[in-house]
Amino acid sequence: ARTDWAVRCAQPPYDRLPVPRVEIPAGLILSRDGTEWIWEGAGIEDVALPLYEGRMIGQFDFSEKGWVSGKGRGAVWREIPWGEKQIEPQYLMGVADYCERIDSPWEPKLVHMNIGSATNARTAIGSFVAGMPCGHSAPILSLGSVRSALAATALFGSLVSDFVTRSRVTGLHLDYHVLEQNPLVLLEAGVIRTGVISEVARALCLTARGFAPAVIELLETDAPSVAVTVSERLRRRAILDATIAAAFGLIYSDFCRILDHCDLPVANIVARQLNPKGFWRLDRQVDPELRHTVLSLVAFRDLESKIHEASGNRDSGIRDFFAQNEGEGWLLPEALRLADYGLGHDDRARRHQPVASRLGPRYYDWQLVQSAAASLREWRLHARNLLGHEESRAAVGAGDRGPSWLPDDGRALKAAEPRRDYEPEDSATPPQRELLRRSQADLFQ
Repeated sequence: ARTDWAVRCAQPPYDRLPVPRVEIPAGLILSRDGTEWIWEGAGIEDVALPLYEGRMIGQFDFSEKGWVSGKGRGAVWREIPWGEKQIEPQYLMGVADYCERIDSPWEPKLVHMNIGSATNARTAIGSFVAGMPCGHSAPILSLGSVRSALAATALFGSLVSDFVTRSRVTGLHLDYHVLEQNPLVLLEAGVIRTGVISEVARALCLTARGFAPAVIELLETDAPSVAVTVSERLRRRAILDATIAAAFGLIYSDFCRILDHCDLPVANIVARQLNPKGFWRLDRQVDPELRHTVLSLVAFRDLESKIHEASGNRDSGIRDFFAQNEGEGWLLPEALRLADYGLGHDDRARRHQPVASRLGPRYYDWQLVQSAAASLREWRLHARNLLGHEESRAAVGAGDRGPSWLPDDGRALKAAEPRRDYEPEDSATPPQRELLRRSQADLFQ
């Protein structure tokens, strides 16, 4: 029986179970809060899946908002914190209906918000999703493999890519004709070939038990860590944006141009005086040294120094950037003086300001106490319960072998034009096209 208080250090709600989650037999399915259970297939007449809407999606967040009440413009949604992350949809779809319309129900995909504006804080907002249907306000890009979908999610959600997107969006919809013009990184680039951006995106996106099949597909050795605290997610996102900016060949002054005015003090941010399409709205309520944009610039400066030390070899510099601090990669600074980076507009910028200590711990206690072996067993257990016995055996076997970083034939990643997993009967299916038909484009053309 589940208790009303924590009896062990474990991920909620498993901290209130009488035994560790991994010791509960496969095929015994727990409810979301851990208070109820059923045996697999016993008396189950149907299964309902959450139907994704655009407003449910956040940047590298599979469930930023949950539905509370109301319909249409009058609907009420709540922010779902990472400590309580779960899917709270407005609509459901029967699993039989979903599988009937989709050839591969567990196909990994990048899902993004269709409705947006170039004058919002962000325009291109997307995350990785698998095994769930998406409605008309949440178009998807399907890329075949988990690693490819994660790489596409990383590029799509980067500040550099969004900078280009914002310059081209003129209405309230982010449609394919905008996305197909965006610059892309060559498949031969080190960040794609070595999988470093896919790995960062994995830590940001594959954070929930529902992604266990995708985690198992990527599994090579030990169970991966997930970024669920404010501090660790901010660190990983700064690393990701800095790495992608370097992959596009930008220098520090280019990145500063993209993030112009993001270092303004809170009191100096006056909307009518700033570029309406700028990123200055991001984290505007906190001090500059705590903002994602400013920390991305700081991380980029460190990465640029690593490239310089490697005699200008970008791939070697990026490898050293990720290998520093005993393989942890770039870390949030304990203190930061913005003036050292040519940033800041007040006296505070000329003094060291604390950073890491103000953002909280990198990991929760339950992440630190669980052994790698127990974590791995738990991921495999969730994958087996989600896929069923036969399908999970194949998935786990593939994970043991470890997939390569690139397709065997080395071809460019392919993606269909954004489509919906569910289309009204009277809507026409858009023609299929290749998203990545161009290898690379100049960012400022």
